[in-house]
Formats: sequence, C-alpha cells, structure tokens
Amino acid sequence: MKTEMDGCKRRATGIATVVGLMLLTSCASTPVTLVTVGPKPPVVHSTSGTGQLIVYSDTEAKRLDKGLPYYVHTSYVITAHDRNFFKWVPNHAGDMDQMPQSVLLPSGYYEIVAGSGDYGRVHVPVVIEAGRTTEVHLEGKGMWKPGGPSAADADWVRLPDGEIVGWSALAASGPKGSNSPR
Repeated sequence: MKTEMDGCKRRATGIATVVGLMLLTSCASTPVTLVTVGPKPPVVHSTSGTGQLIVYSDTEAKRLDKGLPYYVHTSYVITAHDRNFFKWVPNHAGDMDQMPQSVLLPSGYYEIVAGSGDYGRVHVPVVIEAGRTTEVHLEGKGMWKPGGPSAADADWVRLPDGEIVGWSALAASGPKGSNSPR
C-alpha cells in the first residue's frame, strides 16, 4: 500500500513539475514588444546626422569588498532596422557607474533588446533623430516620472501594466497637434 502511494506522489510531483516548466517556458518565450520610442516632441524625422540613445535598462547590484552596492544598468543589444545585429552596449562605464551609457547612432530606425525591471527581456523599436536624444526607461515601476507639461496618452509608449517607457515616435509634433511624418 505504501509503495503504491509513493508511486502516486512521485507521478503527481512529476506531472506538476512538467506543467510548471511548460508554463514558465511559454511565458519566457513570448517577449514583450512595444511600439516605437522616439525623442521628446517635436519630432522632425531626419535621414542624416547622428542622434543619441540612452537606455535606462534594469539594474543589478555590484559590490566592491563589503561596501554598499552600486546599481549598474544591464547591457543590451541594438539591432538595425533589418533586425541584423548592430551593436552590444555594456550600459555602464565601470563597476561603480550607476548612469547608463549614452550611445551615438546614425539617424534611423533600430530595435533594442534590453532587460526590464518588471518584464524581463523586452524588444523596443526606437527612432534616432539627428541632434536629438531618445530615452528608453525600463528600470521598473515608478522609477521615471516624465516632467514638463501634461501630454496626451497617445504621446507615450507604455508597458502592458501602464508604466511609461518613453515618448512615442508618432507623438504630436507641437502644441497645434499636427502629427509628425513617419
């Protein structure tokens, strides 16, 4: 009788483990992909020159000896518009640098694949404008509070939970509400 119960327990544990792994795999294999993030409006889509990209990716604690930890931004990958690898960005200058790296890129469309504080690895399309800075905020709930005048909901790119990631590349180009060209 006891061996029959042990066998049932082992089977139940095995089935629960397999189902759990299937659920985890299905969640992990579907990365979050967002709409295109661009620089703060007004946006004038330029085809020449360079712009800046700053990605506030998830952070990880780094300790030097027994001191307080430093929270450095995690690395990310930039792919070109054709989805081919373009650049890997370590996203911090050293083990104590808590600011993300600023990356100069030729004007155009890219996609970043970076760690998010709340969603793991996310795919974020970005547009880089000549002489402008595009910021992407993935550090976690409540870490970035955009300042300035209130913007319409359509002006923001958001994660599924509503957390603001950055300005929409399709945001209105000024107070008159004219849409920027794509």
